Amino acid sequence: DAVIGPMYYNEMEAVASLLDNSKPLIISPLSEKDHSAIPNSKLVQATANLSRLDAEMLHYLSTHYQQENVVVVSDDASTDQLNAVIKQLNTKVPEEQLKTIKQSKGFVNASTLRTSLSTEKENWVILAGKSEILIKDLVHNLGVLPEKYKITLFAFDKGKEFDKMDNHSLERVRFHYPSLSFENYDDQKTKQFISAYKQKYGGVPTSYAFKGFDITYDILIRMAGSEPLSKQGTSERLWNKFSYVQNSSGSIVNQAVYILHYENLELKSAN
Repeated sequence: DAVIGPMYYNEMEAVASLLDNSKPLIISPLSEKDHSAIPNSKLVQATANLSRLDAEMLHYLSTHYQQENVVVVSDDASTDQLNAVIKQLNTKVPEEQLKTIKQSKGFVNASTLRTSLSTEKENWVILAGKSEILIKDLVHNLGVLPEKYKITLFAFDKGKEFDKMDNHSLERVRFHYPSLSFENYDDQKTKQFISAYKQKYGGVPTSYAFKGFDITYDILIRMAGSEPLSKQGTSERLWNKFSYVQNSSGSIVNQAVYILHYENLELKSAN
């Protein structure tokens, strides 16, 4: 009824060709590449394309905006991302409440940043860039501001520089970012899964074990239903969620992405 795997995109092309529109579903479990070039209506991409991270963050910003003061900080290599943010918010954010700041030699001018912020409104600082120097400098400058500045920092991915920062710094700026999964060790179902896995296999499950379980369990539940995969809405399992739609080639792709943020030193889902 279903073939789960192979793991890599190039091998998936070969399998999808050999099983051309035949009965079994072909589940691509790990590849984040766009599968729309593979013409097989039975192909299911279980991991969302990386491009969905940007799209989901832009959607979150536009649907949650409530008259905040918006400051977009960008580096020289992220003009497309900067333009996408401005285009998404232009129809909702008044011109006087949408400001842009460009880095200078990798750094943000602290004085310019402060004058762009409001002490009367919540401030949304949107980072359009991946420069490690810029990220470190921006978080530092925001973190040392007086408490009267209410800050929420948004980024389009959690790069390595954010991983080096302690949770106190990220909570201070209410850091939000998109993610393909949510590794929530505090969840009771996660604890139960780890306990059962240890008993059976004698070790701690990796993120791949969680993903393998989530994909298999979810696809079995969906196959037991009478509706097509793309008509069954959103489901959330242990560390992954699924919302399948048809792409341009007729195959199925998962579009579910988490928006994660720090609250009380813990990572939580905002969507």
